[in-house]
Amino acid sequence: MPLIQARLDHLDPLSNLIERVINSLMGQGIFQWDATYPNRAFLCQAISDGNLFVYVDDGNLIGCVVLDEWQAPEWSGIEWEVSESPVLVIHALAIEPLWQGRGYGSALLQACERLAVENGYGCIRLDTFKGNAAAKQFYERHGYQYRGAVQYRSKPIGHQTYLCYEKIIR
Repeated sequence: MPLIQARLDHLDPLSNLIERVINSLMGQGIFQWDATYPNRAFLCQAISDGNLFVYVDDGNLIGCVVLDEWQAPEWSGIEWEVSESPVLVIHALAIEPLWQGRGYGSALLQACERLAVENGYGCIRLDTFKGNAAAKQFYERHGYQYRGAVQYRSKPIGHQTYLCYEKIIR
């Protein structure tokens, strides 16, 4: 399934999806996302910038992802493998909790990779909370290579370490 660029009429369903994902994560003791990120304002800005994409199957909103070139300043100390080609960055990749475990995350990630290839990116980068074992395994299973860790002081104590990953796309 292709990614569809999100529109403003997606904002309410996307906000609700993100809220359910946050509640699911917090229920597992994973404080990776909260009311400050990714929040409604973040989603609205990503729609306005043309960087928020939705993944729909048979009329159901399955997930979403923000794709752009913005890299957190904390990433500057990471020893990335790719240094000379454009980099696509994944932010806020989310699958509706009711649809998780059915292969939709893999399909969404593959759609991101196709978009990267089609637009001439040399690699994809992302980070994920160190305590989110499922996310770490997911990205590693799909060929993303661990490149280092960063600290986000804005996150709760004990939940500040994030692992950075990179996948060469060429």
